[in-house]
Amino acid sequence: MLLLLCRTAVARFRQAQLQEESFRFLSERVCIISSVHRIIRPSQETRPFLASECNELPKAEKWRRQIVSEVSKKVAPIQNAGLGEFKTRDLNDEINKLLPEKGHWEDRTIGFHSFYSQL
Repeated sequence: MLLLLCRTAVARFRQAQLQEESFRFLSERVCIISSVHRIIRPSQETRPFLASECNELPKAEKWRRQIVSEVSKKVAPIQNAGLGEFKTRDLNDEINKLLPEKGHWEDRTIGFHSFYSQL
């Protein structure tokens, strides 16, 4: 009886090892496929560091909208009373960094609108 229990325990252990190996192999394949996918299909374009680098009105409006959505996503958790003080301060700091950038993009879009109105 004891020998039978040992064999089943060993068999279960070996089965768990094989399952782990297959999961590891699968995750490696997924990483390889996703890295190849990133090479073939480049990721979404990133927001320019300076608003003055953008020369198209639709893109400037897109980046401004993106910043506004980021700010609104960070404001919502701050209104939660259960959020800790440090997390609230961190979110507030991130919002304070985004607001001047939003102003730069607004100035850029206003510049485009005034340019197009002169044409």
